[in-house]
Amino acid sequence: MSKIGTEKEEIKKEDASMVSFSTAILVWMGLVILTGLAITMAAAIPKDGLNLGHWGVIAVILVAGIQSYLVVRFFMPINHEDRVFKTILSWAVCFLIAVMLYTLVDFPAW
Repeated sequence: MSKIGTEKEEIKKEDASMVSFSTAILVWMGLVILTGLAITMAAAIPKDGLNLGHWGVIAVILVAGIQSYLVVRFFMPINHEDRVFKTILSWAVCFLIAVMLYTLVDFPAW
């Protein structure tokens, strides 16, 4: 009897973590738009045109952060994961932020 209850809970958990088709399409379109924006900004950093100056690198990193948030939030639903996984993901994000900050401090244009 307990196996049936466990199976039903697992099915509910899988259904809760599923993203609707329309949401997946909207998130995918947002990711494509953000990718185009990041490519445009990255190509414009050394040239004239969309010259953001010193803020160009920060803008590209910010767009990449938004993209990674969208992927983790909608396509890797961590709301239903164990606490250990969430902790490991949090430490990985903190390490990535520390590496990015060190890169920006070491960036010669500052």
